[in-house]
Amino acid sequence: MQRFEVRPGDCTSRDCYRDRERSELGEVDASSRVGDEYWYEFSFYLPNDFPNIYPAKTALGQFHQKGVTSPPVLFQYGIPHGSNASSYYLDLNQTKRGHFPLISERSLRGRWQDIRVHARWSTAADGFIRVYINGRLTADVVGPNTTYANPIYFKYGVYRSFLSRYKSAYGSSDVPAQAALFRSVRKSRTKRSAPRTASEPMQP
Repeated sequence: MQRFEVRPGDCTSRDCYRDRERSELGEVDASSRVGDEYWYEFSFYLPNDFPNIYPAKTALGQFHQKGVTSPPVLFQYGIPHGSNASSYYLDLNQTKRGHFPLISERSLRGRWQDIRVHARWSTAADGFIRVYINGRLTADVVGPNTTYANPIYFKYGVYRSFLSRYKSAYGSSDVPAQAALFRSVRKSRTKRSAPRTASEPMQP
């Protein structure tokens, strides 16, 4: 089990300049190529006092690409576009194909959430991303899920962006600290071969 905490000022010079803070780990070798199909699994836990910092954004897991600034897919916490309720949601960021609520606000804290993702990375119609929450298929999006051919890698932890939105909305000089637990992070070519014990931590 790993604990990630972000306090005001937890940012590199580049992140600070870009209105972001983070505490994350990720795959060292971006071995998932566009056209590949993979299963990913991770579990996270938010304590009952985990703050919602909307209108800033909090990502608790994301798929990124080598050499690309904008991640293709994020798992965000806040109010998704087109909704008036907070949730943990899937954000198809690059392709702008929508936000898909996964876990409601009232069900999010105080329990472990088990996430399983089955994805075929593609810039075309043969792509898909399916997200299972605690064993139940909750999002199934067919079609392109990236706009670049660069290798894809998974990152997890607490990553928050657009912090100035929160400061402006609440007249605050800082954004509240956030801490989350993660465990059982793994990746596999097939569902059957995914190990059932927690993997070794991914490295930054």
